[in-house]
Amino acid sequence: MLAGLEVPPAVEAGRVIIAVQARLRCGSHSGVVVHSSPRDGKSTLVVWVAVAVAAAGEPLIIIGQTSEHVDDLIDRLERKAPDPRIGRFSAAVYTPSERVMGHETVRVVATVADLGGPAVIIGTATQWACFPAAALDVTNARNRGCAE
Repeated sequence: MLAGLEVPPAVEAGRVIIAVQARLRCGSHSGVVVHSSPRDGKSTLVVWVAVAVAAAGEPLIIIGQTSEHVDDLIDRLERKAPDPRIGRFSAAVYTPSERVMGHETVRVVATVADLGGPAVIIGTATQWACFPAAALDVTNARNRGCAE
């Protein structure tokens, strides 16, 4: 960008959130991959989009890299919008952290059958290997006809 013509970070963040929501609603994407350098705001983006998608009554699946990352996203999502029901999909060996158990709308389950249709389903990448509907082919997560 030219000097003096930079877009304020909040404006750029708003543009990115709108673009991600548009891609999720396009219908031709199996998912959106959020990837950037550490501390660039990926988790913040995911939380903002999750709040908007849940508020619109649309289901959403979020895949985090680690249990700690998933727990952090749950905590942040619940603090931002405590209304949506969240299903924390995890292995039977997972012990929910206090910050996850402290949220009444979060249900921790070990099987897909026990999820019960929450607005937001969240788990680690390892857990989704046994959930066929959540398969994500990263090579196909590119633009397939949706507006940029």
